[in-house]
Amino acid sequence: GGPHSVAASAAVPDPRVGEVLDDVHGSATTALADLRRLLAALRADPGRDLGTLMTDPGDLPAALAAVVERAERAGVKVDAEIGADLTRLDAVRALTVLRLVQEGMTNVVKHAGPGTAVRLEVAADGEGRVRVELANDLPGGASPAGSGHGLPGMRERVELAGGTLAVGPSGDGWRLAALLPAGGAA
Repeated sequence: GGPHSVAASAAVPDPRVGEVLDDVHGSATTALADLRRLLAALRADPGRDLGTLMTDPGDLPAALAAVVERAERAGVKVDAEIGADLTRLDAVRALTVLRLVQEGMTNVVKHAGPGTAVRLEVAADGEGRVRVELANDLPGGASPAGSGHGLPGMRERVELAGGTLAVGPSGDGWRLAALLPAGGAA
């Protein structure tokens, strides 16, 4: 059979080929979505903390403790509660949590300044959902104006991980609350 027979067989594709191609397409789409989430999580300055998290998301509690320590060195009083079960997170969610806490603490240090009391809570529940809550008071009537820097990036990162983010004034202070679903976005 010359080129003619090849054309004839191509006109009647084997139905199994279609199944395989559908499967490949599905896998590629999932892989692309995962890559997109990872890139979004990495886009903001890939620092040293991120490198360790990429290889071992189990380092998240230590990375969060380092962020808290830096904030305390800047004069912020942090009351942190970091759940032990965070070591089971996948890399995308671990990076999202770390970035949220970094961004939140940076805003507190910049806008509320030394002497501010911050309560940080990061915990995974029984179903594997992760909650990040960061609340601070505003000493001496400091204005929270400008505390929204980095918010679009934060929101995008949380949405890419399939979660929700609420940020805004709360009582006498400012509050950031995020909820990430179990196992990243479906």
